[in-house]
Amino acid sequence: MEDDSTNTTSASSDDLRRMMFGDIADDVPEPSVTVPAGVNDSAVTDADRPLCDATEPASLHLWLSRRVGVGELDHLFRRQGNLVRIIPGAIQPLNAKQLRAEIDYTFRSIKHVKDRGEVDINFPLVPAENAIGAVHRLNNAREIQGITSIPLFRADGELIDQPGYDSVTKMLYQPEEGLKIHVPEEPTRQALFEAATLIKYPFSQFPFETEADRCNWFGCAFTPLLRYLSPAPYKMVEVGARNSGSGKGFLVGMLRKLHGGTLRGSLPDKESEMKKTITTALLGSEGIIVFDNVRGMVKSASLEALLTAETWSDRLLGGNVDAILPNDRLWMVTGNNVTFGGDMARRVLKIRLDAGPEPEKRTGFQIANPVGWMSNNRGPYLSALMTVIRSWLYAGAQMPAATSSDSYAQWRQMVSGILQHAGLGDEFDATSTQLGMTAEDEEWWVFLHALRSQFGTRPITCREIVDALKFGADLQDAMPNALAHRWNGFSDASFKSSLTKFLDYKDRTWFRDIMVCKSEKSTRAGYLWTIETSSR
Repeated sequence: MEDDSTNTTSASSDDLRRMMFGDIADDVPEPSVTVPAGVNDSAVTDADRPLCDATEPASLHLWLSRRVGVGELDHLFRRQGNLVRIIPGAIQPLNAKQLRAEIDYTFRSIKHVKDRGEVDINFPLVPAENAIGAVHRLNNAREIQGITSIPLFRADGELIDQPGYDSVTKMLYQPEEGLKIHVPEEPTRQALFEAATLIKYPFSQFPFETEADRCNWFGCAFTPLLRYLSPAPYKMVEVGARNSGSGKGFLVGMLRKLHGGTLRGSLPDKESEMKKTITTALLGSEGIIVFDNVRGMVKSASLEALLTAETWSDRLLGGNVDAILPNDRLWMVTGNNVTFGGDMARRVLKIRLDAGPEPEKRTGFQIANPVGWMSNNRGPYLSALMTVIRSWLYAGAQMPAATSSDSYAQWRQMVSGILQHAGLGDEFDATSTQLGMTAEDEEWWVFLHALRSQFGTRPITCREIVDALKFGADLQDAMPNALAHRWNGFSDASFKSSLTKFLDYKDRTWFRDIMVCKSEKSTRAGYLWTIETSSR
């Protein structure tokens, strides 16, 4: 790699950005709205449509097998055993009537009738039904994995930056109109320096709590580009703050504008609704899914499963078809003082802002409208991110030593290596920004230590725990909130049943240095439990 890094440190940020990308707007002008005059006169006429001879309906399935997926119907693909069509930014499944409508709008179907010659008809429904029922027979229909509005790096390091279908990843690249990407084939040190400077520029005004939080944010900006270099799972990103008005919405809005994302309301309360939300999001084309202004505790078995899996399996809405979808999105939540329950803590990447006690009084920002700035400069910013990745690849793709062996180890290592290569940070997802135990886990840690003090190491039954609660105020005070809400001051079958279910769920789960273990032996009073500790 050519060494041309001399005399770069004295250049201003504006100079560096202009050298690499030309003039970049620091702010966004007020939008102007114009209403076009006239009407749309681009309607397709019969003369524009190619002919489909439907005189012999019984042979039209062969016509469909040759036509679907190429030429005028090249926007039709196969996905998960279904026929789908591509519209800007979305993939839609097709039924037989919809396939017939596609053909009728694209082709002029005719039938030869004796003494009348050619007669215009609608494409017959039965051949369309046959095609939908035997999608695997449509040999020219390509398999599609998804749509992306941003360039992506393949697993071999090649960049998908030309619009259209990529046969290796089976992704369709559909950039927005006017998006210009420039990534040097072999980035020089100068190009790397300028790219890193631009990446840092819009985030210098945000009050990240620590440099580790800023480093995590840069890692999130790179992640959607790495879905094949470093496949999922990825942690859920929590962008939090001490107070409202600290800039969470701007941060997330910039990332959504950069990579394409969807903003949803609060997390669904019911697991069935959560599953539907996840499936719907994975069927879409958005690279980032944001749950905004989340309040209270985030706790979901479906999210826990999603965040440690490479794929997601669920039944598609409105049918009996099961789909296995790649879990290749970045999931985010925003909120003030959000907490996490269940096993969510280790599945969360934390980013914190601290703008002081009166964040709304902060002034003097370089960029008054950060989301608008990112919209105006999306092409240069994506180019900068990809320049850093390509530079890292050409330099040997060095990564730091693994700090864990969990599901996120490769992602953590790769992003850390990229950030270190560009001088954007030391460590991604550093220990200092990890949540450790959830608030719920802390409650169980206290309760189990209270049980250990009460009963020592001997096996106990749920009945003994209930009896101890009736006469032990300290033990009552140590109960986790979920149990305390069910305690009415005396023993009953309902509370004992709840206690048993909670202990079953927590069986052999470490809460820092202590856990509850269910014995294979039981008595007439129920199963035996022991409280075990570790010196780790």
